[in-house]
Amino acid sequence: MNVLAWLGQRATAALAVGAVLGLILPGPADFFLDLLPLLVFTFTVVCFLKVETADIVQAWRRPLLPLLLSLWCLGISPVVLALVIRLFSVPDYLAQAIVLWAASPPMIAAAVFAMLLRLDGALAMGVTIVCMLIMPMTAPPLALLLTGLSVNIDVLTLTLRVGVFMASAAAVAWAAQRIIGRDRLMKRSNELSGVSVIVLVAYGASLMPVVREEIATEPARVLLFVVVAYVTNLAFQAVSCLLFVRFGRLHCATAGLLAGNRNMSVICANLGVAATPEVMLFFAAIHLPIYTLPWILRRLYLLAGRDSVMIVAQGRGLRRKVAHSDST
Repeated sequence: MNVLAWLGQRATAALAVGAVLGLILPGPADFFLDLLPLLVFTFTVVCFLKVETADIVQAWRRPLLPLLLSLWCLGISPVVLALVIRLFSVPDYLAQAIVLWAASPPMIAAAVFAMLLRLDGALAMGVTIVCMLIMPMTAPPLALLLTGLSVNIDVLTLTLRVGVFMASAAAVAWAAQRIIGRDRLMKRSNELSGVSVIVLVAYGASLMPVVREEIATEPARVLLFVVVAYVTNLAFQAVSCLLFVRFGRLHCATAGLLAGNRNMSVICANLGVAATPEVMLFFAAIHLPIYTLPWILRRLYLLAGRDSVMIVAQGRGLRRKVAHSDST
């Protein structure tokens, strides 16, 4: 077994270990930081390789679930979270960071996690793409309304940039599928997962210098931000699972994974002078639960995926029996 396949079969554990190593080892951070655009593009291509574009389109042909999930992630959840924060009198500097996180779209990495954990990868990727395209129109007014921070996003330019980025990644994946063959790629599914693990670990390592610097000066504040990051991620996953439970275990688990893992990078990049040290620290801290919770909760995710596969298999078996009885 090669190294990539070995990593792919132990993806969630490898990501958790990689997050810890990225926090401890300072060397690779600057190198990986320069490669961030390439890293993000690479695991976006891997997403499209593992999920057919047709499957993503199919996920939106029954639009109720992806539409409600997109609305929850981008519109409703930040408003609800802002109201909850006021009830608990959370300090302003921390409240701003949390609400900005809630106004962000799901991470592309969340779609990778969905595939690694055998959840609905097509739904995850489809919702992520739409949320990233819509986010430039929703995040700035919500940030100003709920936190008082101005996010200077050129809506048209950013939307076009995201669209071109996604289309380019999909085109590369489509070309690879046609040249190599979809079946041959799927036989290398573990290797593709291994590539995702390496890229995601490199991405996470590039963000850890902020946390290391803060640990050296204010360890208590870092601990507070990390605890809040875990609580926020887990709370959003739990609430989202409950909200979407009527769609079945597979889909409610996928919804929870997307809602709990958000991409703050675009908002942080466009805050300008409003990007306070607290916001940037929370942006870095939130990646610790992103990389470790899939391993901690892996049995729950895998149970949701396994039960759904069993239900589908039983349904196919029932249809075959009905067809046989009809023919006789």
